[in-house]
Amino acid sequence: AAEALGRDWRDAMDAAMRFARHDESHDFFAGVPVVFSGDFQQMTPVSRGGDGVDASICWHRVFRHAAKLYLSEPVRCTHVGFNAFVSRVGNGMCDTVQFPSFISVINKEKALRDMTENDLMLAPRNATVGRVNDHMLQKSRRERPACILKARYVQNKTQCTFDTHLLTSHKADGYPPDCMSVHIGCPVMVLRNISLEAKVCNGTMAHVHAFNGLTVSVALKDGSFFDVPRICFTLKLGDYRSCIRMQFPLAPCFSVTINKSQGKSLGSPTSNLYVDLSAPVFSHGALYVALTRVTHPSFLFIVCDTESELDTGLFSATNVVSLPLLREAGLVANRDLSRQTN
Repeated sequence: AAEALGRDWRDAMDAAMRFARHDESHDFFAGVPVVFSGDFQQMTPVSRGGDGVDASICWHRVFRHAAKLYLSEPVRCTHVGFNAFVSRVGNGMCDTVQFPSFISVINKEKALRDMTENDLMLAPRNATVGRVNDHMLQKSRRERPACILKARYVQNKTQCTFDTHLLTSHKADGYPPDCMSVHIGCPVMVLRNISLEAKVCNGTMAHVHAFNGLTVSVALKDGSFFDVPRICFTLKLGDYRSCIRMQFPLAPCFSVTINKSQGKSLGSPTSNLYVDLSAPVFSHGALYVALTRVTHPSFLFIVCDTESELDTGLFSATNVVSLPLLREAGLVANRDLSRQTN
């Protein structure tokens, strides 16, 4: 997706093509036709110390010389009213959003009570995702037996300086927990690229099918099965010290961040999509991405914090959009758009 490509990657691709073709001209990518596709209303590249907007391809010299083609017909959802609503959200026509009647808004208590293993909740922050996954795991353990997946630590010269509690309690984004309790049917997400041929990559969603001792068999969405092995993870523990642990590259997937859901089609007649907006979104396009994952608004549920927000009708969601980015991409007119509540 072009909206998620970083500037450094594009420059490296350009240099590699020039080197491979022994090209000394000033043509981009050594004159080889390259097609970029993406939606600039969606989230921008992940950037340390920033929101990623400055790293967008829109500001790159190649974008100014590229031929641009714009798609106007929605593909994922055909609901006319819903498409018009999310178009306004994506174009930044409103700083705060109040949801139309065809989108259900419920409180968090009801959402957690109604959620099943086939449903998924999106949230803007990792902390919210962790709390939802812990709650759903505890709820599932009351209904069926679970298997403990525990990491194995590999001895090295620096590991002996850390006590056991520090090693087992250390949590880092993008790493599986030291000890994870899962059951047959539990939704999980693969956290590393395991097999490109089998399409088991970072971000792949699946369900636990069986425990085979050395591997965990997962059921993929296409109906196939794959045995996930333990792999080595190097954990940075500060002060230039690290430790290595072997564990399954899996994490519970009752809930994921909005960023992880980008590019996926979610929600169906047998699975609902919940979007937790009790904490506001904070990055460009996050609300637009969350809303546009579904194929029909009847599969979408917006989650607020308390029942009182529903009773008073005061619930509204924050919408963060970079208008300079959209203007540079040619998606909105080069003028100040009037911001208003939808």
